[in-house]
Amino acid sequence: MIEKSDVLIITDPVSEATCPKCSHRCSAEGLPSFSSLVCAKCGHSYDVPAKLGHFLLQKIIGMGGMGGVYRAHDEMLKRDVAIKVMRKSLGDNETFSETFLREAQSAAKINHPNIVQIYSFGKEKGQPYIVMELVLGGGLDKLMEGGKPVDQRLVMRVGEQVADGLRYASEEGMMHGDVKPENILLTENRQSKLVDFGLASASGTASNEIWGTPFYIAPEKVRRQKADHRADIYSLGGTLYHAMAGQPPFDGPDANAVVKARFVEDLKPLTEINPDVDPEVAAIVSRMLMAEPALRYPTYGSLLSDMRRVAERLGPEEEAAPSSKKIILRRKGKPVIKTGGDSTESAAAPSSGRFPSEKKIVVGRGVMAASERVASSKLSGQQLPVESESPALEENLEDDPARRMRVVKLVVMLVVLGLVGVIGGLGGLVAWRHAYVKNKEAEVARKEELRQDTIFGLRAIAERARGIHEQALANVERGQTIVNEFVAAATDFIPDEVRSYLMPPRPEPPPPPEPEVEEEPAAAAPATDAAASLADPALMAKAAAAVAAAGMEMNAENLAMFAKTMAGAAAIPAAAAAAAAPAAAPPEPEVVDDGNDMEADGNGEDEYVDDGSGDDGIGDGVAAVAAVMEVIEESALPPIVQRIRSMYLGLYKLEEMVKITEALALEVEEAAQAPDVANKTLEAAIELRDKLLARCDSVTQDTPVAEAKRVLSGLEDDRTAALGLLNDIRGQAEREAKEARAIAEVEAAKMAKLRAEEEQEMLIRNEVESVRTTEAMNIDLMRTLEFRQAARSLRNTGSNLKTQEGRDALAVAQERVARIEEFYKFLGIVVDGVKNPADEGIDAERPLPAFTHPNHGWVVQEADAKRVTVGGKTVSWQQIDDISMVMMIRFYLLEDKQATALRFRYRIRQYINGALYLETFIKDSPSVKQMSVKMAEEAIKMFPRSREEIDRLIPGLVKAEY
Repeated sequence: MIEKSDVLIITDPVSEATCPKCSHRCSAEGLPSFSSLVCAKCGHSYDVPAKLGHFLLQKIIGMGGMGGVYRAHDEMLKRDVAIKVMRKSLGDNETFSETFLREAQSAAKINHPNIVQIYSFGKEKGQPYIVMELVLGGGLDKLMEGGKPVDQRLVMRVGEQVADGLRYASEEGMMHGDVKPENILLTENRQSKLVDFGLASASGTASNEIWGTPFYIAPEKVRRQKADHRADIYSLGGTLYHAMAGQPPFDGPDANAVVKARFVEDLKPLTEINPDVDPEVAAIVSRMLMAEPALRYPTYGSLLSDMRRVAERLGPEEEAAPSSKKIILRRKGKPVIKTGGDSTESAAAPSSGRFPSEKKIVVGRGVMAASERVASSKLSGQQLPVESESPALEENLEDDPARRMRVVKLVVMLVVLGLVGVIGGLGGLVAWRHAYVKNKEAEVARKEELRQDTIFGLRAIAERARGIHEQALANVERGQTIVNEFVAAATDFIPDEVRSYLMPPRPEPPPPPEPEVEEEPAAAAPATDAAASLADPALMAKAAAAVAAAGMEMNAENLAMFAKTMAGAAAIPAAAAAAAAPAAAPPEPEVVDDGNDMEADGNGEDEYVDDGSGDDGIGDGVAAVAAVMEVIEESALPPIVQRIRSMYLGLYKLEEMVKITEALALEVEEAAQAPDVANKTLEAAIELRDKLLARCDSVTQDTPVAEAKRVLSGLEDDRTAALGLLNDIRGQAEREAKEARAIAEVEAAKMAKLRAEEEQEMLIRNEVESVRTTEAMNIDLMRTLEFRQAARSLRNTGSNLKTQEGRDALAVAQERVARIEEFYKFLGIVVDGVKNPADEGIDAERPLPAFTHPNHGWVVQEADAKRVTVGGKTVSWQQIDDISMVMMIRFYLLEDKQATALRFRYRIRQYINGALYLETFIKDSPSVKQMSVKMAEEAIKMFPRSREEIDRLIPGLVKAEY
């Protein structure tokens, strides 16, 4: 029972409500939603509706822990719908909302008559909702109330429809996840519709738990293993079991015990609980409930095939018997007959108080003549009198003289009629004699006519036998078409190692009785030799080659047959040699070849014939052959191969029927056309007719022929099931091919990317190397102070660069040229002394002295960026030796007096320029290297971020700090 106070869905109240019975609008101001309201006009009680967006929620259909289901009216589209509204707390769960939306979108794509249609979905007041088809009918759970088993034909029809819906959804990539009786609705015409499709996974997301109903949840879901459509097959099987048994497959005191039971208990056979259940129905349900998914039906196609076959055999379910109407008879003069009402209610309300003792007779419709008379009187509008059992009526008869006179007259009339009958009987005797003679003659003529008709009817029996044979031929042709077409389509998808198993061996006919022959002791010796020879590996290899050359199947029987023949042939020359030996030699056992080792069977194939002297060692030979042959058991073959073998076995049965019916047609035709048939007596003709009819009946009722329809139906079922398996294999092959293509594409993309990266790296290396080569060539240009030409050379190199790395290397090279040129300018200003730094372009705090050579004593008299004058002689900078250059750099940058005269940033920049100059032009001297490092370290000490600039312009000069 749903408590109105338990409704936790947020809705808007309504101010007035319309009575569903009389359409009167009643005020609902201040009344809680879904509380009871009594119509002021007609007195009908109904629920106060509530508003949710453009939906008017009229009635609660069901409530649960996650929300409620309502009957609603879509005021926008003007139609009645069912709407499932989730609680706001679930709407606040982002993961749940995303999963709910995704599952609803997928479910909305499913359009199948056995699945409730999803119309729309959304969120209102933070509450996710889904709008679906309104089904006016009950659920399967309603039929199961009280634990009473439901009719198996109805259950199987429901199961077939639900399975078809699940099959369609599975093809669309959807699983239900919670198949149970409550989710199977039945329309008013008993059509099954599955509801809540795909929402189980959203529910599981909200709770982060295993989701399913304990009675019906599949074991793999409990184990948290990957589940597929076979989990839905298990749940459907549990539902069908519960419906037909009146109890669930596994039970327990609580949910945990119910779930655990399927792992520790065996499923109780359905037929033990409900003996009325058909064994095939029980077998289908038992297979659906196998604990291991691999043992269940692999596809919905195979399940539906078995369900439809059994449902067709069981026939439609019985309609519910209509309730029997009651007919109330009153005595003559009382109120008219009343039908269809409640007898109890009628007795409590008599039409008049004048007959307090009146007696009523209640008769169910169809009770022999009384009901017919009642119905007749009702149709004519008359009242039906009823005989009275009152003793007062008998007394009135005795006291009435008129009535006594009528009885006397009746007796006299009967006596007169008797006398007339006696006279008439005498005349009739004469007439009977005459008629007897005529009838005797007619009887002889009738018997002759009947004899001729019986003999002529033998032709019809022959035609019937021929028709039976032609039908058998047609059945074989149809069966061959079914088998051959499917095998041709499926062969390419069958693994090579099992293709030889597609066609099973034909069932062997019962062996004829063995003839009684005298044993010949002399022939026993070769048998022993043959048995021993069959174990010879060399002989077995020759036998295998002979089987292959003959184009026969490589099996144990054929190998043993050829091995025995070869062993016997080898013994003949040995016997001839023994016969030609001298008489003094002891006699050897005689080898007798009776010529029957290989006997034609009439079909162009040779067949081994046992001579009755024992197994001749064949058993040992077959065992030896079987020991080296790998035989795959029937149960280990792929399901599609098993189905194809089953189709061939069915075809073999049809072919066997052709042989039987052919023999019947020949037998009946020969008997009907025998020369003495025309002269047979009536009794003999009837006996022959009955014999031939019985023969035809016995053949048509014989198991092989009588099962023709079932065998063909089985072939169709096997083809349907095998087609489903083939489609699965094709689908798997297509998926594997698609996956292989995708993998190949990914690998190709990876290889292409790798090649592109390698090409890019190669291009980068080449471009960087090109820049370095240009830099190396520019050293001589910079020594000669041709900085413009060096810069032009780098620009020319840069015009061909395509990578950022190449352009970055070019930018550094260009910066090096500019910094070295800048350093020459610095030297050109300071070496001849700086008296006024501000006027001479030096960022210094005080004047700088001119450079005096410490060893030679010369003083720089004048200098600029191109040349220097010493002792009245002007030379270019390239003519100054490296030692002098090093001394000048040390004097101005490493001696504190001069170095500290330079301002902070300017000094740092000249430290880096000086180090770059020394590393470019004098890089092979260790002492110069130390000087370069010292200047770089001084720059870093003054401004740590200078390291980045130093590493860029002079990489590797200063060791990295860790």
